[in-house]
Amino acid sequence: MVNELLKIAKKPEGPLQILQGDLELGLQLVAHTIHIYKQHYIRIPQGMVPMGELGYEKRLCNMALVSAAASWDGFKGNIVREVRESDHSFSESKLRQRLEQISSYECIKEPLARRHCIVHNSARVDQEYKRDIPSSQLNIGDSLAISLEYLKEASVSFFKTAVDLVKVLVEEGLIPKEYQKTIGEFQRDPSLGETTLFFKKQ
Repeated sequence: MVNELLKIAKKPEGPLQILQGDLELGLQLVAHTIHIYKQHYIRIPQGMVPMGELGYEKRLCNMALVSAAASWDGFKGNIVREVRESDHSFSESKLRQRLEQISSYECIKEPLARRHCIVHNSARVDQEYKRDIPSSQLNIGDSLAISLEYLKEASVSFFKTAVDLVKVLVEEGLIPKEYQKTIGEFQRDPSLGETTLFFKKQ
């Protein structure tokens, strides 16, 4: 099992697997880091403070969402490249047209708009966000910091949209059928538990 995972990690079989690996890794890193933080304290002049009370979760999740959005952008670039290498004329605008026809694409518009605010407006709602997400009840200046649960939902949405897009492009004969292969089922909830290390005496 480990050898199979390492094989996929070292040589993904297409843009979809690369995206899945990136998204799942982001969730793993955040979930496990938060888990560790809750068990440790930090020493400050005023005394000992639980690390879980220092607001790291929002910062970690914000950073992970930025990374997930970057992985999505990378996925789109890889898809355009793969279609062109299959001797088809294709552009980012044509890719965008396909996305607009996919119902799951609606689910990632808000995470993408939120990512923009995290990077460019100190994680607060701005005019662009209100323009892109007119249904939002948030007001300009409201905080857009996210939780682990939000990050999980956004990551699943990125992956599902990618799966739907690849299916469309395969049906149109623009990319090979094998590009639909995923790294098994998407791992939305990383398993957390204690591990025991055994060291062999030399």
